[in-house]
Amino acid sequence: MRSNVSLSFANGLPLAVYTVGMDQQIAITRLEGFSAHQVLITLSGAGKFRELRQEQWKLLEPGSLLYIPANVPNEYMPVDGDAWHVGYTTYLENKSGALSSWGFGEEAFVGMLSDLSHTCALIQRIWKNSGPEHNPWAATESLTALCLEILKQMHSNNLNLSPAMSSSSGSMQESIVDSTLRFIHDHLSRPITVTELAARAGYSPKQLTRFFKQQTGQTPLQYLQALRLQTAHLLLIDNPHLTVRHASAAVGMEPVYFNRLYKRTFGCTPTQSRR
Repeated sequence: MRSNVSLSFANGLPLAVYTVGMDQQIAITRLEGFSAHQVLITLSGAGKFRELRQEQWKLLEPGSLLYIPANVPNEYMPVDGDAWHVGYTTYLENKSGALSSWGFGEEAFVGMLSDLSHTCALIQRIWKNSGPEHNPWAATESLTALCLEILKQMHSNNLNLSPAMSSSSGSMQESIVDSTLRFIHDHLSRPITVTELAARAGYSPKQLTRFFKQQTGQTPLQYLQALRLQTAHLLLIDNPHLTVRHASAAVGMEPVYFNRLYKRTFGCTPTQSRR
C-alpha cells in the first residue's frame, strides 16, 4: 500500500488520492467508517460486504466493484477462508460531492466490471504517482480516469451507478438467484444445503430463501428436490439399463428416500415408470 500523508488540493484540485494498492484483503470492521471514499475491485477469490446498519451481505466475486463513501460504518471479509485479492484506492474531495454526478455519492454500491486489465492499469498509474514519488496532479488525473472507466464499463453492462444498485431488489436479487440456480444445476450430484447456498451468495439462509421464492415461487430446497426428481425421471426413461440406485446417486439422493419421493411425485415407483 502507498499513502499520501501530506494530501494536497494544490491549485484547486477537486480530488486527492489518499491510499492505493493491490493486496490480499483481510477481514475489516469499521464502526465509524473510513475517513476517505473507497473504491475496491475484486481481482481473484471472493469477499462479502455489508453496512453495519444492514443485515444483508453482498457477494464480491472477481470483477466486482465496491464503492464505500467516507464515514459509512461497514465490514468486509473473505468468503469461505479463501484468499481474496483486491485492487483499491481511496480519496478525499476538496468539495463534497465532486463525483456524485458520476454515481460516487453518499450511498455504497456493488457492481460488475467487464475489463479488469484496464482498471488494474489505472490503479497502477495511481500507485506510480503516489507515495515517495507523489505527484498530486498525475495521481488525481489517474483517479479521475479510473472513475470514468468504471462509469463507462457499468453503462456498457446496462447498469447505473446509483444507490439502487446496493439494494436487495430488482436486478440484484435476480443476479443472486441466477448464480444460486447455476450452482444447483452444476452440482446436482453432491449434497447441497441452504446454509451452503446462502454462504456462497453472501446472505443469510432466511434472506436467500425469500429472494429465491420471490423469483421462482419455490424455496431453494423445493426447487432442488423437484429438479433432482425430474432429472432422475428423464435419466431412467432415456437409459433403460441404468439402475435406480445409479439414477438416484446421479442426482445426489439416497435410494430409499428417492423411491419414496418419486412415487409421491409421479404416482408410481421408478421401476414401474419404465413399464
